[in-house]
Amino acid sequence: MLQKYTHTRYIANLIYINSIINLDHVNIADFIVLKP
Repeated sequence: MLQKYTHTRYIANLIYINSIINLDHVNIADFIVLKP
């Protein structure tokens, strides 16, 4: 159970860091998706 929790936190941290690094790309993608 602890190993699964640690693995989940590890993946969550990777996604969090990746989203910060690619923040501009995410904003552009959101703009394209939300664009009327």
